Amino acid sequence: MVQIRKKGSETALLDVNSGMLFSGDPIQKNGRIFMFGKMRDISAYIHSLERLLTMKDDIKEIYPCHGLCPVEIDVVPELIAGAKKIENGQITPVITEFFGSRVAEYNIGGNVLLCDPE
Repeated sequence: MVQIRKKGSETALLDVNSGMLFSGDPIQKNGRIFMFGKMRDISAYIHSLERLLTMKDDIKEIYPCHGLCPVEIDVVPELIAGAKKIENGQITPVITEFFGSRVAEYNIGGNVLLCDPE
């Protein structure tokens, strides 16, 4: 198993024998990805996903906690592109409340990233 960590408490585990990646919450298709609150950083998220792509030949399927399951590795470049648009201010969020917190909801097509409002 390979452990991949990002800033915060997210961990992904890769079974190198089967090519199954258990991603937890940060990789999803048709889900909500929580990027609000303490220890969440969109730049670190992008970096983590880009690092994960260097292992794409070893990953056959990704098993997230929410949304569609399993998903293919091609969801990762989609997440990177959407997160970069957020980071560069190219997407206007909808400000809403989620679990009692005010959040910026960014629809990146196929997923919604929930971030701290500016």
